Amino acid sequence: MRNVHGTLVSAIVFAAVVIPGSAFAQQPADCSTAPVPDRPLELSFGSQKISALPFVKVNKIGGELSDGKLVSEQYQVSVQDQDVFADVEVTFAVTVPAGQRVDGKTFRTAPGGNLKQVLWSVKRKEPSLSASFVGFSASIRVEFGKRGGDVLPGRVYLCVPGGQTEKMFGTKLPDPITLVGRFEAKIR
Repeated sequence: MRNVHGTLVSAIVFAAVVIPGSAFAQQPADCSTAPVPDRPLELSFGSQKISALPFVKVNKIGGELSDGKLVSEQYQVSVQDQDVFADVEVTFAVTVPAGQRVDGKTFRTAPGGNLKQVLWSVKRKEPSLSASFVGFSASIRVEFGKRGGDVLPGRVYLCVPGGQTEKMFGTKLPDPITLVGRFEAKIR
């Protein structure tokens, strides 16, 4: 019996490490350096997967002034399951020098906070969850393609490890959050 039990445990560990997309699959230690898998966009909270994320928008949301001159502009991508009153929403924002577009650029935030080119947040209605770069450690890589008309394609890989406790309010994040895949954002 002991030998059978050991073999079963070894098989489960092997599946968790080797078989991508399995219920036991692990996030990379740093998604900002990992290649973004070329697959449809999917959001997961632990083993719960949400692949119906049809509403992806990109907006220019602001800029930074210095001596009265615009020096940078910020763009935000919003990924939602519904256009209005979304049950889940992930946003990520990047900054470029004034007058430049995000087209063709890659942005990263590494775990540990040494490199923060992307600000992110995740919200879910049921069960209620709100997580962001302010209170939780994560890594993210965003790759933008070249816009065509009013569509900006890209890929994203966001990894928020589970088991964290928020720095400010003590909120616990029991399960990992992952947003991964390609998107086509409607330019607003």
